Amino acid sequence: MAAQRERRRKNLVQFTVAAAADELAEIARSGYPEVRSEDKKRAVEALGLFISDTVACLDTRGDSATQRRSRPLLRRHSSSWK
Repeated sequence: MAAQRERRRKNLVQFTVAAAADELAEIARSGYPEVRSEDKKRAVEALGLFISDTVACLDTRGDSATQRRSRPLLRRHSSSWK
């Protein structure tokens, strides 16, 4: 309960990500090998870093902030996660 209040106070977002083994393999090949770690904490941290880096790259398109907010943050491409 205290952790939830702390996240709310800091405006942090927590969400669940479901990823298949082949998707994790693709993420690992793209530079985040710890995503396949047996240590759950290391795998979660690597996946979080991948998501943060992916979202940060969306800002480089030159779109206005209004246009960016109206689009989905992550798009899943069947062929790759680029």
